[in-house]
Amino acid sequence: MADYCVNPADQWYGRPFVSMGIRFSFFLAVATLVGFFLQRKKLFFGKNFLYKNEIYIFVFLTIVWLSSFLSPVTDPSMYIVTDSPAIKLTKVIIFVFLLTHIITDRKKIVNLFWVLISVSFLLGFKAYSAPYDIFVRGRLEGLGGADFSDANRFAGFMVAILFLVGVQFLRSGLLARIYSVLAGAFIANSLMLAGSRGAFLGLAVGIIFALVVAPKRYKGKLVILTLIACIALFGLVNKQVVDRVSTISNAAEERDSSAQSRLEIWEGGARMLFSNPVLGVGPGNFYTYIGNYQPKHPNRDAHNTLIRCGGELGFIGLGSFVLILISTLRLLWGCMLDADRLESQAGKDLLWCSYGTILGGTAMLVYGMTGTLLYTEYFWWFLAFPICIRRALDSEMSIAATGNLKSVG
Repeated sequence: MADYCVNPADQWYGRPFVSMGIRFSFFLAVATLVGFFLQRKKLFFGKNFLYKNEIYIFVFLTIVWLSSFLSPVTDPSMYIVTDSPAIKLTKVIIFVFLLTHIITDRKKIVNLFWVLISVSFLLGFKAYSAPYDIFVRGRLEGLGGADFSDANRFAGFMVAILFLVGVQFLRSGLLARIYSVLAGAFIANSLMLAGSRGAFLGLAVGIIFALVVAPKRYKGKLVILTLIACIALFGLVNKQVVDRVSTISNAAEERDSSAQSRLEIWEGGARMLFSNPVLGVGPGNFYTYIGNYQPKHPNRDAHNTLIRCGGELGFIGLGSFVLILISTLRLLWGCMLDADRLESQAGKDLLWCSYGTILGGTAMLVYGMTGTLLYTEYFWWFLAFPICIRRALDSEMSIAATGNLKSVG
């Protein structure tokens, strides 16, 4: 996952190995897969080898492939360097399956969050020290991982990690808190440099959501810390950020061309969905079909995850995708309630992990309403984290129940 975020293949120290035909991600994936089978007897899968959420994800992948067979990619030249959406999503889902069956205890989940925070800290530091020529129209570009190097998706990733930083700060000791503050400062600064309106909107909704779903016993503490965090964030805001954010609610005649064009593309995407209601125009075909439904914007992305899903996969794919989102939210809420009942350090840690995931996932999903995350790998990680937490909770609850039985005996 660190390899995906940092993308060594595109760094000065990784390019010589790429020219030799060495693929970092491929070797790491194979090693993980081999390790999974060799160590499978030591892994804990919880009550079920497959949870409902995992079944829903596999059903969605099946729909993607069915749509792909019925409507093959109309412009194969777009996927000469990268995999087609169906193939890419298959690889992502295989990795998600490994993730949800390997990261199944509290310590692994906590350490995984630290890894994501650390690589985001690195990206934030690189953003802080980035040369001027990496900025396009005043916005940071070309810095993120393999499939989120554009300013918008980069910001969509960083805004979610910012909430993980918050929960790690809350559950950790002094040194880890100092590290969290430093990481959070650089990550927040990179958000300002990326200048994504969708990410700012996600951040605002995430902050509000943080107070709404806060565990009761920590609500007072969270209100105070949220206010402090908001004050710190305002300290990073500059005029360019304010000007971009203010256009979100502007009237039609005051919107900039980028915001107005997205609304027009969404209208065209809705027409695409209703013209191809069953399985859509096929994964990866939105670009080549959007000109038929919105002639002013040919070869454009949807800039909306649900519009892209509906246009390419029809109502069947869209319904399946929405089912995954709803099921994920329900699973996370159940994890929070169960973790809150556990009177142990593991229960507290998993409560914070659930809380951070629900906030980060919400912020990311809100961004996804102005950006496309359907085939972006990190988005599927956040759909997998609740399953990891659920398995860890099942293990801890089993241990607690066994302890109670021994106590009674």
